[in-house]
Amino acid sequence: MVRYFYIAFLFYVPIIGMFIPATNFGEGVPELSIDRFFFYLLMVVFSIEISITKVIIKNLSKWFAVLCIFYLIVVASIKWSNYYSYNFETIQMLFEKAFVPFFIAFLAHYLFSAKHNIDLYIKNSYICAGIVSLISIFSMVFALASGNTAYRSELGGALDNPNLVAIFLVLTIPCILYGIENKIIPRVSGWVVTVSVIFGIICTVSRKGTVTMVLAFSLILLFRKQFKKLIVLGILCAAFIPIILGVATFSSRFSSEVLQEQFEGKAVMALAGLDMFKRSPLIGNGYKGYHRLFAEYFPASRFGRYDAHNIYITALANYGIIGFIPFIGIFLYPLFFSYKKLRGKNTSLNTQHLKQMAIICIASVVPFMISGWFAGGLFYTNVVMLVLYSQITFVFSAAAWKKQAPDPNRSDV
Repeated sequence: MVRYFYIAFLFYVPIIGMFIPATNFGEGVPELSIDRFFFYLLMVVFSIEISITKVIIKNLSKWFAVLCIFYLIVVASIKWSNYYSYNFETIQMLFEKAFVPFFIAFLAHYLFSAKHNIDLYIKNSYICAGIVSLISIFSMVFALASGNTAYRSELGGALDNPNLVAIFLVLTIPCILYGIENKIIPRVSGWVVTVSVIFGIICTVSRKGTVTMVLAFSLILLFRKQFKKLIVLGILCAAFIPIILGVATFSSRFSSEVLQEQFEGKAVMALAGLDMFKRSPLIGNGYKGYHRLFAEYFPASRFGRYDAHNIYITALANYGIIGFIPFIGIFLYPLFFSYKKLRGKNTSLNTQHLKQMAIICIASVVPFMISGWFAGGLFYTNVVMLVLYSQITFVFSAAAWKKQAPDPNRSDV
């Protein structure tokens, strides 16, 4: 039962949240949003299922230790922050931005020890991607029809930012292509949704989304050794990019003047973050340190508080060396682990499945890391992080099957 609540929380609650606003119960009481409600429900269902089935969750990957260390540092950083204390509001922030992602990663390990749960994830990822991409496309079409040429697809709720919509859709690409190749989803409709996702990302007019979308496709084809398809992809990009840039909505975002101005602005913000890091290189400035110090460095900005527009600089400024090492390990450890598994020469079915999961992991993590270089708040956006963590967990669960040779189709989860 817990798998259905987990799938609903990851893929359908963000869509429902576009149309159902959070309920405000008054000052001092946290809003009750659909995602919060569903997460609490998910924890209750998981607790009941574990108590009934008495399944022992074991053989967690070292990656979970890296996650645990980083989030413990995040919690501890409140202690040396000049702006936060362990009050109700801060504990609530820590719960949502630290505990929720860690719990979802843990729950994903529990679920994906059974292959049919991965198949269920793939199917619903494909359905969700189709819905979100169509909403993105229609939003852009209706906006252009009304004469709003500056419109970008922001869908509301958890997906209220065009870049988030784009990155979320990019993360679904490895799953959709895996589902098509392994006949988990219908081939024709799978490719239709893939095309829809491509146009859905384009309609966000997100530079990060567009670049990482091409990168995700390229990585998948490269590691599958489908070099002819990779060449075709290059030809299609060369043919369609000039056409897309010929549309005013897109050309204004990708013009050399705009790109230069934004790169220079983000470089200044990154240098400010490095200066903040120098203030306290070992432990950093504490939770949301960059966010709070922003006004000191940019007093003329119309924003009172802002992040570094770079998750790595933000992590350095906030948590120093002791936090940055496990932070970067969250991404690099799965990449090295997956690449090592891809180099294996064993041809057994379990090994082949492990390699496919490794490709999904790499094609999810690398685009996210590149997007994170230009988006400081991305790491604390649960709608993206929960999907990323889940897809990272695929490869560790598959490695556990190979090591212990259990039945991957067991039905106890």
